[in-house]
Amino acid sequence: MIRSMEISSFIKLNQKISSYIPLWTQGAGSNLSLKLDETKMLIKASGFRLDQVDAEQGLVIIDFVKLKKQLQEISTQTPELQESLYSQAISQSQITVSNQDPLKSPVSQLRPSMEAGFHALSKFSLVLHFHSLAAILMGFYYEKKHPKFLEWTTQEKINFIPLVKPGWEISNFFLENDFEINILTHHGLILQANDENVISRWEQKENDFLKTFGFENLLKLKTCFSADGFNHGPLKIYFPDMAIYLERLRPYLIKTSGSLDFSLKMDAPKDLKEIWWASQILFKSQPDLPELSDPLVEEITQLPTEKLRQWYMK
Repeated sequence: MIRSMEISSFIKLNQKISSYIPLWTQGAGSNLSLKLDETKMLIKASGFRLDQVDAEQGLVIIDFVKLKKQLQEISTQTPELQESLYSQAISQSQITVSNQDPLKSPVSQLRPSMEAGFHALSKFSLVLHFHSLAAILMGFYYEKKHPKFLEWTTQEKINFIPLVKPGWEISNFFLENDFEINILTHHGLILQANDENVISRWEQKENDFLKTFGFENLLKLKTCFSADGFNHGPLKIYFPDMAIYLERLRPYLIKTSGSLDFSLKMDAPKDLKEIWWASQILFKSQPDLPELSDPLVEEITQLPTEKLRQWYMK
């Protein structure tokens, strides 16, 4: 039985995270889930913006027990089959709600998030995945084995997951995972807990990181973001969503004469502006941040789940 109080609190979490555009989420990226009972899980729909989620749109229900079972079976298949089977399993786990349910979303027209796998595998009731730019910077410091950062992070109990492709590959890291904070290298953040205060606990840690390591400008942007100064710069592919949006973004980039920089056209759609701003903020914060490799970008954009997500975003 879905309880309206749970849905209300969950929707507020979606709105909280989407209030920090583009520092926490960009475009239709990020996905949150809430386990409602022993079998049902509420999760954001694929290709849907967090700031558009409410009780009437943007959410779907899946049978997470069924999905977990299917994922375990997929793990025994050959790597060539796993990605396509993963995409099918997500679709097959969806539950259509009736008009009498408190959640009246037209779920038959929406698809669960492509990242539903690790949400289902998590033993926690609440899972929050979003593309925190601070988390991406933390991943960079961790890879560099920055002494001060390593000392800081041992006090914070943060789990770092190596660079892997979205979807099926990330899911494998949540078969046995008790960490509240998980940093996805070059990707973002996954929080898992049994209470909604996890978002406040993360924000405190993120703010402490930004202060401790000299990112005061990022800290200021959290309270008052302005696009001024972020429409111009180099084309950098730091995280998977930038790769996924790249083809849509290209027509809105104007090459700056005599340099390698670009300017973003003023008429670019909102989603593309947020993705571009995020990449420019990361570049200005840490110019040495490595980009995703060309082969990995190609792999990501060709994943069955990502092809479907791009279709939903058209």
